[in-house]
Amino acid sequence: MCTSTEAIAFMITYGFSAAVSTRVSNEVGDGNVDKAKNAVSVTLKLSVLVGVSFVLLLEFSNGLWAKLGGSTVVGLWPGMICSLACQACSLLVITVRTKWSRIVESMQEEKANYIA
Repeated sequence: MCTSTEAIAFMITYGFSAAVSTRVSNEVGDGNVDKAKNAVSVTLKLSVLVGVSFVLLLEFSNGLWAKLGGSTVVGLWPGMICSLACQACSLLVITVRTKWSRIVESMQEEKANYIA
């Protein structure tokens, strides 16, 4: 039961990760710093929204998911909520502190030095 729940949660986040990686790399390659930063910001907000809604859905279903799987673990949900909050805060700090203009300059320099 835990493995299937984990697989569902990771499928959603892997999809977001692939989509934002492609979008950010395309925008950085074109030199659009603001669009790349916006794409990361939107994906981070969407990931937090999906994570919180998933946790709330499981929490307010009155233990239905736990009853289907067997006995429950007391500290599992608070631990998952704390880890989700820590991950979101870490990604937010990384996004805010990233020097997007430096990344664009680096990409344009590599593009200029590219030999086909």
